[in-house]
Amino acid sequence: MTEVIWTESAVKDYWDNIEYCLEKWGEAVASEFLDDVNAALLILQKANKIGVKTSFRNIRCFMINKHISLFYKTRKDKIVLIRFWNNLQNPDSLTV
Repeated sequence: MTEVIWTESAVKDYWDNIEYCLEKWGEAVASEFLDDVNAALLILQKANKIGVKTSFRNIRCFMINKHISLFYKTRKDKIVLIRFWNNLQNPDSLTV
């Protein structure tokens, strides 16, 4: 199985999104986000080129749900998670 590597930015974004879900909508939505992320990672481990190419070099984007996109890159048998991006944010402020 393809190894998944989490960058510090991805870990921070992940937990920030969980906290936001908990504060704004409660445990059910936070749990749904966790399920969505786990499902997305399983998909990417099987077909890591499924994400859309971005303008960032070698980085792809995979929509977790309508609010969150995952930016990642692949290296041989590894998937490197870069950012979990809230799609309502200004895209010009995205750094990877």
